[in-house]
Amino acid sequence: MASAQSVEMADKSYFYWRGGLGVLLGILVLVWPGLTVLTLVTLLSIWLLLVGVITIVEGVGSIKKGGLGWLASVLVGLVELGVGAYLVQRPALTTLTIISLLGLVFVVQGFGYLIRTFTQRGTTSGQRMLSLVFAALSLIAGIWLWRYPFHGTLAFVWLLGLYLIASGALLVAIGAEVKE
Repeated sequence: MASAQSVEMADKSYFYWRGGLGVLLGILVLVWPGLTVLTLVTLLSIWLLLVGVITIVEGVGSIKKGGLGWLASVLVGLVELGVGAYLVQRPALTTLTIISLLGLVFVVQGFGYLIRTFTQRGTTSGQRMLSLVFAALSLIAGIWLWRYPFHGTLAFVWLLGLYLIASGALLVAIGAEVKE
């Protein structure tokens, strides 16, 4: 039988893994800004598939906490998983389509974290603040990508890399706030 302490540890490791993956991918994107769209789609597809699975598992694991935060996590995970699977199947998509789909993921992710911020029980004020910052960052990045899809692949790559590093660092900080 799992104790409440082991559930908290699972939540903490979730934030560390997801944040670490985001920071690592963000650094890779910034180090090699000349990646082809095909390579970028492959990396993003793998990232979305991994993050989608991790988010779904985290959502299902937090059902016992109560509230509707678990449902938001599962829905966000399903969108991430669906977009990742779609991109794996169609690597020759245009840059505009890729940017629009990623913008959708960022917007849904932002709304998911916004909902979780106010519905999940047992969170500290620090966790709520970091979750709000993460939600705002996701929403801003998603809306920006929808608004300015033609500003070039390089600008998109830099925005994506910076977003991944910043959101990954925020997720690691959220994990550090989780009580043991």
